[in-house]
Parts: sequence; C-alpha cells; structure tokens
Amino acid sequence: TLAVCENQVKRITRILGNLGQFSRVTKEERTPNDLNEVVGHVLTLFTPQFKEENIQVETAYEPALPLLSFARSRIEQVFFNVISNALEAMSGMEKRVLTVSTARTSSGDDAQVVLSDTGPGIDIQNMNRIFDPFFTTKNRSEGTGLGLFLSYGVVKDHGGRIWAENNGAGGASFFIQLPVLRNKES
Repeated sequence: TLAVCENQVKRITRILGNLGQFSRVTKEERTPNDLNEVVGHVLTLFTPQFKEENIQVETAYEPALPLLSFARSRIEQVFFNVISNALEAMSGMEKRVLTVSTARTSSGDDAQVVLSDTGPGIDIQNMNRIFDPFFTTKNRSEGTGLGLFLSYGVVKDHGGRIWAENNGAGGASFFIQLPVLRNKES
C-alpha cells in the first residue's frame, strides 16, 4: 500500500542521512571543553522528556575535572545517542532512573562519563554486537542501528574508549573515556 511505501522511503532517507554523517569528514575544530558543562547541556535538552516519562535523573559530577579537547557537537551527539537508548530501554519499567557521573580515571590520563539506566540490561548475546553497524534490537521502523556505531567511531577518533556493562541490580551502564587536555610542554 501507499502508506507502507511512504514509511519505507522515510526509513531509507533516515539510513542514508546517517550514512552520510558517518562518511563525511567533520571539519569541526577540537577545542578545550568542560566535560561537566557539556554533559549537563545534553541532559538539559532531555528535560521535557524526563518530566513527561517520569524519569528521575541523578548526577554526580567531579568538580575538578581538567579540560578536554574535542569537537563539541560530535561528543554531544555521543551523549545524546546513549541517553536516547537509555530512555528507550526504560520504557515500560516501573522504576526509571538515569544516573550520570563524571570522574577522572585512576591513571589521570582520561576523564570518564558513566551513564546508567534502570532498564532490563543488554542481552548477553548482544553485548559484543551493540557497536556493530546496523545492529539494533528495535523494530525496523524505530531505529537504524547506527547510533552506537557512530558513537563508537567518534569516541575512538578522539582517542577515547566506549563500552557497556550490565548492572548487577538490572539495567546497563555505558562508559565513555576521553583523554584530558595535555600541556604542549609535556
């Protein structure tokens, strides 16, 4: 029917847009950024959705984080993708809590953001595939399977790491580590 064709065209358009974003070399310059401020800004974008879906947000920011050098809009997109997935994972759950924390790693070389949800967690058979291109557990009309794949590429391009773990009490946590800004004399 015409409605099915229209939905498929929209889906293809979204996929091509995501592929275009992936293949495009971003010219955005890396600048010194306050990681706490960037994470807080992205959370602010979700405020209406948090209220509408009755999601409690708990934050714990390390106050003395050093500056990090990154392309702000690209790193914001990483946080946006992970938070969007966390909100979807908590859909239908009785308890909905998003916990966000920042800290410097024990080596001191990186800063880390941990985003944890109270969803069902990630099926163990999917854990090694979540960053694969086009892998999704969503309905075909709801996701392209490129969000975490693109996020992985952005974090890796910035010299960082991203991974996920299931929480002992349920839900999942995403860990994003990015290198701290180094003095040029070091």
